[in-house]
Amino acid sequence: MTNTFDIPYLSGFHLEGPDAMAFCQNQFTFDARLIEPQAWRPGAWCDIKGRCLIVILAKGDEDRVELVIPTSQSQLVDRLRMFSIGHKVQFGPVIGARGSFSEFEGASIMPGPEKRFLALDNDQAPDQPGLVQRWRRADIKTPITWLQPASSGQHLPQFLGLEDNGGLSFTKGCFPGQEVVARVHYLGKVKRHLLGFTLDDHAIQPPAPGARLIDQAGNEGGAVVDSMATADGAIIGLAVCPVAVQPGSTLQTASETQAQILKMALPTSL
Repeated sequence: MTNTFDIPYLSGFHLEGPDAMAFCQNQFTFDARLIEPQAWRPGAWCDIKGRCLIVILAKGDEDRVELVIPTSQSQLVDRLRMFSIGHKVQFGPVIGARGSFSEFEGASIMPGPEKRFLALDNDQAPDQPGLVQRWRRADIKTPITWLQPASSGQHLPQFLGLEDNGGLSFTKGCFPGQEVVARVHYLGKVKRHLLGFTLDDHAIQPPAPGARLIDQAGNEGGAVVDSMATADGAIIGLAVCPVAVQPGSTLQTASETQAQILKMALPTSL
């Protein structure tokens, strides 16, 4: 029997109706025509300034689309629903997410090098904190840049790696903030990128999402997007940084009490 487990930091919902695919095409950064039932595809919903409000995973077909979101941002579903007025699309309730490192019925494969499968399901699954921790590390390594309320509305899709992993299309047509996102792309002015990091010191707590980073000279070095403590006691995470900051660079949190020292790296190396 496949060992499935609840993923408490993820939730999801479905869109159903003849306009489900068209609604996704008009609202999200990915090309909805390319999604399929067997695999989850990353994307984002942006504000009118092109900043990502929420990073999502999507799968589905013409009449039904399922979306995975961070549990901490589930309140944004009501805001998204406002844009469905006049469309033949129905929103399902927000439900839980269940995962496994083996195939199981109803699940679809996750993006990234590690074989993982996820389904939206309210059925109770056993608590597996060790497997959830392994899953979250795989999200960071992929990378899937789950946002939190503190990091929502701060970054363009390119800054979060969505151009690199197929979550951002420049040929699909309009979506909220599309003009800003496209202008930055075509003018070659993408000034920030996504990096991973590890902590050189033995911090008690991972740096919080939204934590500001600086270099040794006190110059602006970016912001933390996500972080976690691993099973072996290390701390890893993701940060959006100026393009001048490269793997191997050292940054620190802009703390007035005790700064944490971060060594920047490629997410896939974490």
